[in-house]
Amino acid sequence: MKEIVKTPQYEIAIDETKNRVYLKVLGYWRNPESVANYISDWRKTLALLKPNFTLLTDLTTMLTHPAEVLGIHKQAQELLTENGLRHTAEVAPKDFVTAFQLSKVAKSSQMPVRQFPTFAEAEAFLDTLI
Repeated sequence: MKEIVKTPQYEIAIDETKNRVYLKVLGYWRNPESVANYISDWRKTLALLKPNFTLLTDLTTMLTHPAEVLGIHKQAQELLTENGLRHTAEVAPKDFVTAFQLSKVAKSSQMPVRQFPTFAEAEAFLDTLI
């Protein structure tokens, strides 16, 4: 596993052998300024991946974000989809409102996604796509 970026709001790492990205969204993102480098960090990450990469997202500690921050999530999802994302497996947030919020964003960005209750199930699903 190769760490790409680690901030108080998110962590991104890749497994080059699986052509997989691991995203961990942490806590509450107050405003777009608090994650000013999020999109540029994704661009840096995408340069290290091949087409048909997969994404495992850990949302277990994420809290509901303000509407203006949701636009950043949508922008990132569209960027990933346009650059060869095959599928996303999300380990769902504990908070129902947050899960609903993210479901709406994924639908609007047309990102292929499936939610799982555990990391093992999410990883196993993505491994079937290799």
